[in-house]
Amino acid sequence: MSGYQHHLNPEALNLTPEDAVEALIGAPHHHHHHHQAYESFRPQPFGGEELPPAAHHHPGHHHHHHHHLRLEDRFSDDQLVSMSVRELNRQLRGFSKEEVIRLKQKRRTLKNRGYAQSCRYKRVQQRHILENEKCQLQSQVEQLKQEVTRLAKERDLYKEKYEKLAGRGFPR
Repeated sequence: MSGYQHHLNPEALNLTPEDAVEALIGAPHHHHHHHQAYESFRPQPFGGEELPPAAHHHPGHHHHHHHHLRLEDRFSDDQLVSMSVRELNRQLRGFSKEEVIRLKQKRRTLKNRGYAQSCRYKRVQQRHILENEKCQLQSQVEQLKQEVTRLAKERDLYKEKYEKLAGRGFPR
């Protein structure tokens, strides 16, 4: 989800620079691409070969450093956000409960950040739609005011003609 801001073009959306900044506030700046998103789902090799599943768990030890990479470093932000819950749970088998909780909290934070960014973007779009509609309505009001002024002048001319005719003694 966080990769889509790379493709936003403020000119194409008719965004002012301020609106573009507002839409992107808090947006993380990632420099990796989606085609790499699934390349590191597999556990990283430890010392040239993968650890067997039983080697992931050492009773009585803290599990924070028993892997070649920290659990949080095994997945990019894009991978965490785009991975299904089922796939994530499969990838997290054998890790300590604390690490799993921490990674899932990170995933939830990233997803919430993406939702908030999407909401900001939609709000800016909606604001532009409403501003455009407001301009159209203001223009319409101005045209109607001019029409009222024109009709009032026309009415006054007819009233004046009537009074002239009535003053000459024409029967009412």
